[in-house]
Amino acid sequence: MAITQQAIRAALDSLKAGDTALLASVLREAVGSDISSLERIRSGRQAAAGRGQEEESTVADSSKPMFLGGMTRTEEGDADRRAEEEVASARTTASNSSFYLPQSPILKLYQPAALLNPLDFISLLPAETRGKVEIQQIIKARYAPNLMPTGTYYLIFKDNEQSGRYYNFVNEGSRRINGNFASFEFVPDFSTCLKYVYTPVLPDLKYLPELIELARSHHADIVDQLLEKRIELVKRSGGLVASTLVTLNESLLLRKYSEGELKVGEKRTDKLIDRSHCVILRDVPHKIEGAKIKDFLWDLKWYEVEELNLRRIFTDQTTGLSVYVLIFETYKDAKRCVRKLDNERLFYDKSLPVVRAELLDERTV
Repeated sequence: MAITQQAIRAALDSLKAGDTALLASVLREAVGSDISSLERIRSGRQAAAGRGQEEESTVADSSKPMFLGGMTRTEEGDADRRAEEEVASARTTASNSSFYLPQSPILKLYQPAALLNPLDFISLLPAETRGKVEIQQIIKARYAPNLMPTGTYYLIFKDNEQSGRYYNFVNEGSRRINGNFASFEFVPDFSTCLKYVYTPVLPDLKYLPELIELARSHHADIVDQLLEKRIELVKRSGGLVASTLVTLNESLLLRKYSEGELKVGEKRTDKLIDRSHCVILRDVPHKIEGAKIKDFLWDLKWYEVEELNLRRIFTDQTTGLSVYVLIFETYKDAKRCVRKLDNERLFYDKSLPVVRAELLDERTV
């Protein structure tokens, strides 16, 4: 019997007349239908559960850690071990065959977003090797006109053997400085880099003659161009005689031009200036006289050659702000100068802009 509204009404009418048989028949049909529906629902749920288990199993399989193009964890572990063995083999080859590497006593590192100091470079060496390599000088490459950093650092070593040792030792470590990966390169031809460490307007700095001789061995013409620029600057300097530029003039520059129009006076000193004794002072109003800066820093010991210890090297014609280089007798005095001036108003005058001060290069420890 199909359960319809008409069948239900007929069953209710018969119930009113005292006949229960029709109602009982309708109820039996309804209960049977409900049981059948429940069974269908249960069967459907069981089927869905079965499919779900299969899907879960598939998902579980697919959610297992997959690395390196679809490998399982076990396969990935095997790949890791193979990779480590290859790296170890490469390091051993590099260590035992350093003569295959470009030969140069200079390494360079490009880290434009980092402010690095000598300790950062030493920290790259495994602890047990730090006494086996000596870095003579770390030079921060700068653009010659305004001495702004280029982002490159040059590591100067005594010879090729020392630079090769450092390179190989660093490759055995993490090769990270402050979280950044460090990728060193040898500089076999330094002549193209010389312009970033040799600033013609400055006096002679430590290791500069050696670097110039190294560059000259590859491209003497590039070195000559730089020396020509120094001669032009000496000519235009007004009262700054060639002899105040000391050793480099006599050993290299004036060796070529000794018969020319420049005359060498009495040599002032044989001492080359340490780069860590030089302070770059920026954002100085161009109307400020150098003598006033010296008076403000009266308690510091300035470099002995008066004409060289404070030089204006650049003035921004748009802002009217100048860049100076201040040179002191000691590293301690240079550090004191930076602490006193950096991020302060010159002369503590609120009407003057905030100046910035930094060492040309940190002292190598």
